[in-house]
Amino acid sequence: MTIYWNKDQRVPLPMRRSRYYSRMFLRAEDLSLTQDYLLSRQQVLFRQLVPSGVVSGLDLTPTGSDLMVAAGVATDADGSAIVLPEDVRVTLPPGDGTRLVTIHREEHAAELRDEGGAKGETRLVEEGRIELVAALPADSRYVPLGTVTRQNGVVRTDLTSRRLSGLRVQAGAVTPTVGNHRQAGIQFPADSGGGSGDEAFIRYYVRGGEHASLLIGVNNDAEDTIDFLQGGVERLRIAGGMLYLGGINDQQRHERGQLVSGLGFVGRGTQHGQLSFRAGYGFEMVDRSRDFPGLDYSVDVQPYADLTLRSLAAREDVVIGAGKAIRGQGMLHVDGPDRLYLLNQKGVHITAGWHAGDPDAGHLHVERNIVLGDVLAGRGRLHLDGPERLYLMNQGGVRVEAGWHSGNPAAGTVHVQRSLAVQHEPSQIPSWSGGGVVTFDMFATGGIYCGRGGDDWPIKMFGDGVFYAKKKNFAIDHPLDPVGRTLVHSAIEGPEYGVYYRGEGALTDGRAVVELPEYFEALTRPEGRTVQLTPRFDGDEEISALAASAVREGRFTVRAVGGAAYAHGFYWEVKAVRADVEEIDVEVGKASLLPNGGAEMGKMPDS
Repeated sequence: MTIYWNKDQRVPLPMRRSRYYSRMFLRAEDLSLTQDYLLSRQQVLFRQLVPSGVVSGLDLTPTGSDLMVAAGVATDADGSAIVLPEDVRVTLPPGDGTRLVTIHREEHAAELRDEGGAKGETRLVEEGRIELVAALPADSRYVPLGTVTRQNGVVRTDLTSRRLSGLRVQAGAVTPTVGNHRQAGIQFPADSGGGSGDEAFIRYYVRGGEHASLLIGVNNDAEDTIDFLQGGVERLRIAGGMLYLGGINDQQRHERGQLVSGLGFVGRGTQHGQLSFRAGYGFEMVDRSRDFPGLDYSVDVQPYADLTLRSLAAREDVVIGAGKAIRGQGMLHVDGPDRLYLLNQKGVHITAGWHAGDPDAGHLHVERNIVLGDVLAGRGRLHLDGPERLYLMNQGGVRVEAGWHSGNPAAGTVHVQRSLAVQHEPSQIPSWSGGGVVTFDMFATGGIYCGRGGDDWPIKMFGDGVFYAKKKNFAIDHPLDPVGRTLVHSAIEGPEYGVYYRGEGALTDGRAVVELPEYFEALTRPEGRTVQLTPRFDGDEEISALAASAVREGRFTVRAVGGAAYAHGFYWEVKAVRADVEEIDVEVGKASLLPNGGAEMGKMPDS
């Protein structure tokens, strides 16, 4: 292997340097040899420690239709420093397209001098040269800064192809200073996100005596994190006082039953254990003594490990494997300030088990109450017997449904042999009643039917406000004998929703105007209005037959027949048909008197 000073031009590394002595006659080649020796050693060292790329600055910023390259420093593949001392504005070629922005080091002679018959340039000038190219040249001394694209007059930059330098240690160890302060360990640039007071570091320091700590820190913002990446995925994160395990930045969805992460415990020669989290299942503790801890096993494949606790406090579920048991050495207490739930797909059985010889085994002794969260089912008839009143109390109410027995016509029905009292005492139902319902209010969203049953109920009241009955009788106390007798009156019937208004008036000069209530026009239809008049005399005055005009704008006019100027009283009555409801369909079939034509009979409304 040959070490070259200039790798592309394959210039050998100088292995000689000038040795000076008093009164030595110096030539240009003597001084050049010394300079080349020093520069070559510097570049070889830089080449090993600082890879080729951008060290600082050299940012790309679109400026109008041009590109601005900020001042900065880079190193090339030879280890030479490339310096751009000030910002440079680069004019882009005409037309649209994408070009690679590069920088390389150029050197040229300058400052010509002619003295003593000898002439030549006395200075070598270095400069960083910005160049736009279609592709990166084969010359490794070109450093890519990024690409610039102009499209329809808009200039954009992209730093994806930008090559960055850094610090490289080919052999040996990086040995930072020991201590817990900013001048020790590895200290990353402060405020890299543009904030204030941000820092990140790795430090090794002595806490006291021979006790030392390795401190990895990130400070100032609550959102700052410390992440550990393995296999392209961040497996561990410390953030906000939390330790996160799993594929933190992995966008792939975890399926139910897939292992997310775990903690492995290695006890060589005795036992390996593992605490895992399985998506959709929760935590599991398994014995990995047959192989080694890892995320490479399926559900119920590995044997589960034992967990010994002085006490177990669970806010939600404790799941016991199939066929397993919770056993106490003596009396088993399950104590807590809240309810104890026994939940199982196959139900809960209280049996004598291994203690069939004990007369108390298999019994459930409840000192106070049994509270059910779902179903109380009996193998046959279910009896709830006792000397006192039976209470059914639930925050969500009490429902009686057919449930799993919807094919049975009796399912979902409440049969009450005597009376049903709602917020009242059954004693309020009179003794002669064969059974009834006593309550303060009664509500029905469908209908209420009265009669002896079957398909023809004499009285029907529906939720849309319609009332059907063959007779509409009203019982009131007899005014002359309220204790012993009752007056029975009946409602006047007709094929319309009629209203009537009546009163009395008097003619003046043979005419009178009767005003009806102000809501009359809004309530009644214009057609079908009628007026009835009855002349009235109070003495020996002359009376006349009367005629009335049509009712318009809430009034009608009365006048004497023949136009004479009579002056006597009269009674009037106006009948009309309501306009706020549809007209009655008078002749209908039997089924039309049921809600929705009988289609919804027997169905409960949705809850």
